[in-house]
Amino acid sequence: MRIGMLLTPDNAIDPELWRWCPPEVSLHITRTPHVEMHGLDDMEASILVSEPGAVEPAVRSLPPIDPAVIVFGCTSGSFVRGLKGESAIRRTMREAGGRQAITTFGAMLAAFAALELHRIAIVTPYDDRFTGRLVGLCREAGHEVTGVASMRPTDLNAMAAEDVVSLAEQAMATEADGLFISCTALETIELLAPLQKRYGVPVLSAVQVTMCAALAAAGASFPVGRGELFDRRLAPGVTRA
Repeated sequence: MRIGMLLTPDNAIDPELWRWCPPEVSLHITRTPHVEMHGLDDMEASILVSEPGAVEPAVRSLPPIDPAVIVFGCTSGSFVRGLKGESAIRRTMREAGGRQAITTFGAMLAAFAALELHRIAIVTPYDDRFTGRLVGLCREAGHEVTGVASMRPTDLNAMAAEDVVSLAEQAMATEADGLFISCTALETIELLAPLQKRYGVPVLSAVQVTMCAALAAAGASFPVGRGELFDRRLAPGVTRA
């Protein structure tokens, strides 16, 4: 059973993605073309990596191996143009040959719905303007955002686990139904269960919801002991246009 995954050139999360896969699933990772991002803010960079000219060629490298689903695994790139933009990315992926197409932002919203989360606390590694963009879209989708904490590191791939835990504490200062840790470049697999035990609510991460949606779309089994989505077998399914 094959899952195709599109990442951005600066994302080094491959080992964690594999850890979410049960034995019957193989993960096939490709990347959008490299673009020069020096001097760009988070919003500008996310627009570049999510343009059809970046997404389409990466997707076209995958259909020859016939993956069950192809995933655009960039949180910021999948929400930068809003709800209509997320739908447009999936349309581009299907037109490029994907049997099923999902995005991280779509998987996030589906996970919130599956777990009936309405009051959300959010952690991001984005600048303030772009964090505000995510918060606004969550509200547009019908969710109340009760707390937000962000920290823009120089290198996303080097953001420490203790930084994520500290941000979670800030975001959860106000009561929430659940906590979402944004960005598929952040390693979170070891943090989810301890944070969930600490706060007593579902704690979700971008990588987790992405892989849960991908596994559901592929018809694969779900591992246990990895946080609320998997432990309760609540697969969010595939968001379609």
